[in-house]
Amino acid sequence: MKWSILFAAVTLTGCGLTIQQKADSTAIAKATVESGEFSSENLAQLRRDIIDLQVAYYKINPNAECLDTDVGTCTIPLDQGVTTDDLAPRIAISDALAAYGKTIDSLINADHKEEIAEAASDLRDSLASASDKSEEFSLSDDQLDAISALIDVAGRWNLERQRKKALIEISAGYATVIDQVTPLLIQDLSLKWDSPCRPAFRDGRADNAPTSGAHKEDGILDLYCSTAYNLKRNAKILIDDSNSTNLQHAIRVDAVDAYVMAHNAQVNGFIISNTGTKLLSKLKDSADELGRVAKDKNYKSKDIKELGKDLKSLSSSLKVLITKE
Repeated sequence: MKWSILFAAVTLTGCGLTIQQKADSTAIAKATVESGEFSSENLAQLRRDIIDLQVAYYKINPNAECLDTDVGTCTIPLDQGVTTDDLAPRIAISDALAAYGKTIDSLINADHKEEIAEAASDLRDSLASASDKSEEFSLSDDQLDAISALIDVAGRWNLERQRKKALIEISAGYATVIDQVTPLLIQDLSLKWDSPCRPAFRDGRADNAPTSGAHKEDGILDLYCSTAYNLKRNAKILIDDSNSTNLQHAIRVDAVDAYVMAHNAQVNGFIISNTGTKLLSKLKDSADELGRVAKDKNYKSKDIKELGKDLKSLSSSLKVLITKE
């Protein structure tokens, strides 16, 4: 009798996810969460830093003028055109990406129905918000239905079996979302070939710098880097001026502070772009892996291992970012 009960238990759990399937799916989920949170936090921070750089520029450049507006007022372009309205869809997309990762992780590892239901509800709301705010992102009714179905997964007696079924059902929608979202975020976090955040262009074109490269539209990080370079160039003019010894002490202090701020921004910009786009690109390339892992217990992929490496690289790189403190 004891052996028949044990056999029944093994047969039932065998229909669920293996330890390796759970590990691989969790790795994908973790990378998805980190990619979304990284993008959301850094895009918002980049706008704040652009404003700080512009404030420093107007402090040291007496010739900097405000810009006339259609309503007859004169304003200082602090955000360089990166408005809160521009940022809102990007943040919504990033939050949706993180929510997807959290839902997958909850589906695989949570022990209680409430945890899965809460994660699925947050994901549904995040995706709906992203779809409303971004014209470039859309979601089908089938994908939303698959997310809604997760709420009932943990309420059934064979939870492990339902995890696998739900993971297979949600994987197609996941791949579609990743395929839509990551290029939008990469556009904002990648750098132009001649970006002043690249080491070869930080102080003008170096002798060994490339003379041409692929064209890309300006993203938020490109605007951030050009703002930093403009500040740095103007700060150097004051510091290097032959009459700089006659400068008021407060002005020279502002110029030196501005130079350091701008240089640090260039260094940070290169780190953010290099590590962030690498992780997002790898996530896009491996978007279909989740479905393959869920369906085949023997499936193995180098891409999932690479995701883990890029995630560690991102974590290490963020530790060397230069902060104001």
